Amino acid sequence: MEQACQTYQEALRAEPLVHEYLTLRGITGDSAQFFRLGFVAEPLTGHEDVRGRLAIPYVTPTGVVGFKFRAMPGLSATDTPKYRGLPGAAPRLYNAGTLAYAAGTVAIVEGELDAIVTQQETGIPAVGIPGVDTWKAYMARCFAGLDVYLIPDHDPVNPRSGERPGEKLVKTLTEAISGLVVVRLPEEKDDPTTFVLREGGEALCERLGIGI
Repeated sequence: MEQACQTYQEALRAEPLVHEYLTLRGITGDSAQFFRLGFVAEPLTGHEDVRGRLAIPYVTPTGVVGFKFRAMPGLSATDTPKYRGLPGAAPRLYNAGTLAYAAGTVAIVEGELDAIVTQQETGIPAVGIPGVDTWKAYMARCFAGLDVYLIPDHDPVNPRSGERPGEKLVKTLTEAISGLVVVRLPEEKDDPTTFVLREGGEALCERLGIGI
């Protein structure tokens, strides 16, 4: 895993279209380096199906334990599915390693790139849940003793269920994490990234009630 992470990090430095994409997503060069983002230019064995994708490593205090790969417009062989994991990979919290050093306040968001933007803009540890249905009951133990803010995506109503997908996550985590504070974003289809790009990082801090 570590070899793959290093290889893809090096490849990202030489791919301007990926840098452009990250900039459009509000992710700085420093954050890309800190979170060890990469690009699959020449896939290692077992990664052939993710050539041309952004590599998002799952890094813990013990090292790299997994990846998520995001399609890159104009670079990936296919844009579907938008995200791919490694075969057989178990659900994990993204950026969970930061909880080992968290001092009081953490944020939970939906998705890896939103976690990067949230931590970058607020300065507080941010953990990503890669999909509403990937939360597992044992994950709640990671947040014991912490003040936890959940920033759910402001999803459109699902015409089949009549519900917003993000509300399922709100209900699940409210039951699982004592004292959870839900911070809602104002506009339809908002997520932390779109909100920050429109309103700025200070506005996100204000919604969380924290200083900058």
